[in-house]
Amino acid sequence: MFESNDTVESLPPIDGEPVAEPIEGPLMAAAELLPPQPRMGIIHIMLWTAGTAVILTLYRNAAVLSDSEFEQGVFRQVTTLIWSMIAGIGLCGVFVWVMRRRAGLAFPVHPGHWVLVVGGALSLAYALIWLVWAAVIDDNNRWFTLLRCAYALASLLAMGMFWFSAWRTLGPSYWVVFLGVVASRNGLVALELVLYSCFDRWFPLTIVADGWHLFIIIIEIVIIIEITQVVVMVTCLFKDRRVRVRRDWMHWAGMVVVLSSALLTIAQRVYFQLL
Repeated sequence: MFESNDTVESLPPIDGEPVAEPIEGPLMAAAELLPPQPRMGIIHIMLWTAGTAVILTLYRNAAVLSDSEFEQGVFRQVTTLIWSMIAGIGLCGVFVWVMRRRAGLAFPVHPGHWVLVVGGALSLAYALIWLVWAAVIDDNNRWFTLLRCAYALASLLAMGMFWFSAWRTLGPSYWVVFLGVVASRNGLVALELVLYSCFDRWFPLTIVADGWHLFIIIIEIVIIIEITQVVVMVTCLFKDRRVRVRRDWMHWAGMVVVLSSALLTIAQRVYFQLL
């Protein structure tokens, strides 16, 4: 049997803070059966750097192929760099998942692990779709429609994976709620892309004003759910702290990905609405 890991354990008591009951039941029982999770090392920094370079290269090549003034703008270049760094963390999680699965070890386990693996795979899919689109772009709106539909399909697959992770993750029920919110966010993004494709492809926006308003409402809802997932994430982290659950660094890396991607998404959407 595997050695007990130290990713879920009780923290020492804090002066003046009431001592919580120790964690018992399925959470600790499962933790005792898990192999030790990987400690952060130089290999993970190298994987993050490599992942960032891969995503950044794909987006930069797509920008060159599209020859768009917006793609060459400062705002787009800065956000692309930040997105690539965030996605690089996710790709690091994907690499770790592959290596540990080949070794027959459990991964992903914690909620943050799932965020890294699913988010990293989704980021890579987005970048590849964008590159293919940029290579075949012309004046026909058909390509824009196919691009958004491909993005929507990727988001729907991510939604399904996050619902699956909510069932498989190691942790109390409040983390299931968090992963459900993340899954719902991906579903709304897919709905937004489908609506955008329909209105842009088949209907003049000047005629279908009510439909366009519906699309704007979806954008606002996505912003709200971005904020909601951050609030739920912080609540879950405080609950973990209260019951003295300690998780590994890759779980925390997943939480950083959620926070940073939510803030960047909100900034981008606010920027586009102000144009």
